[in-house]
Amino acid sequence: MRKDLNQILQGFIKTAGRQIITGIVQLIIIMIISRTYGPAGSGSYTIITLLPITLTNLLNMGITASNVYFIGSKKYKVEIVISNLYKIACALSIIGLLIGFLLITFASDNLFPNVDVWLLYIALIVFPLTLLNSFFNSIFQAIQNFKIFNIILIIQPLSMLLLVSFLTLIDENEIIYLISSLIISSLLSLCVSFFHILQIKNDEKEITRDGYIKDSLKYGIKAHLSNIVAFLNNKADIYFVNMLLNPTSVGFYIISVQLSEKIWIVSQALSTVLLPKLSELSDEENTKKEIVLALSKIVFYITIFLSTFVAIISKPVIILLFGEEFSPAIEPLLYLLPGVVFMTVARVLANDLASRGRPELNMYTSIIIVIVNIIGNIILIPLYGISGAAISTSIAYVLNCILRCLMYRYYTKVKISDLFIINRSDAFKLFNLFKVKFGHVKN
Repeated sequence: MRKDLNQILQGFIKTAGRQIITGIVQLIIIMIISRTYGPAGSGSYTIITLLPITLTNLLNMGITASNVYFIGSKKYKVEIVISNLYKIACALSIIGLLIGFLLITFASDNLFPNVDVWLLYIALIVFPLTLLNSFFNSIFQAIQNFKIFNIILIIQPLSMLLLVSFLTLIDENEIIYLISSLIISSLLSLCVSFFHILQIKNDEKEITRDGYIKDSLKYGIKAHLSNIVAFLNNKADIYFVNMLLNPTSVGFYIISVQLSEKIWIVSQALSTVLLPKLSELSDEENTKKEIVLALSKIVFYITIFLSTFVAIISKPVIILLFGEEFSPAIEPLLYLLPGVVFMTVARVLANDLASRGRPELNMYTSIIIVIVNIIGNIILIPLYGISGAAISTSIAYVLNCILRCLMYRYYTKVKISDLFIINRSDAFKLFNLFKVKFGHVKN
């Protein structure tokens, strides 16, 4: 277990460091866009780019999760996986572009009111770039090469920041330039990931083996259905704020969402390294339990601390970074924080369930919470505006945690309280974890 915890910690530190840098860069980008384009402009940009982001999440078919699971569990060699990704990515890109074109042509007035249609067509280019890049990068996650994994993921926001900063210097404040910057930065990130994919040595004998596409889709579709519902749950509030209110309200609300999601750096970094490691430990149940119990409590209390800190500084930070006109973002941010805290534990448990080859279990909880969230948005947004969207989302996150705790309890017989309450042995495990990291304990 010590060796496993050491590997998790090393991968976590690298990934968390990247996510902190990425989070800061993204915050600066949001700040520049918000101050330059105002609430209405930044809200419109969010809605326009939501289409390619949504297509990427709806049409990736869970291939990224399949790559991590099959490579991590050593059921397929990495060369086999890579050789099949090109065919899958090409087919899904064509399907996604066609669906996007039809949605924009025939349903833009209902789905994207108050948004220029031609900007939606241009933004659609982002879809195949982000789809293929996510496929490639899942390979580095699966083989636990988090150095390359993190380098690739930081290139896009860094290049986006440079391009957006350049736009402000030349005094160009048209949304088309923002969309062009997103396309260029996504293409640059894809080129770098493709370069590193080519460095992986191919075994021609292994590449000819059949079956991966079928197996990856069989596993991936179960994870994918869960991811679709989870994504819809995460983005439902933005859709409903735009439909029931206006893009300006989206401009306010997206600040709340972005700031609250930055608190997830710890749990997101942990999830990135946890799935391949838990998949690798598929035959070591006791070790998996110990790791999940220890890490769920660590991220839970760290997130409580970060959320409390954010709540205290939210008002001066929002006014300082974005300006007085964005003060309506303060209240919904506070309502989002309780849900953010409990979602960290839900994310850890989701990785454990997926590593057991049962990703569909996450889908069951996701279906319930997305229904709750949609109903909540429809009821609460007309009553409380963007704060209603935040309340609905927070309730959904807490419910998600409760349901996944019950599922984890069913499969492991572990008490739910053990996922949250620290005992003496936890302090000892944490102490040993850091001793391993700094070389005082032999693996």
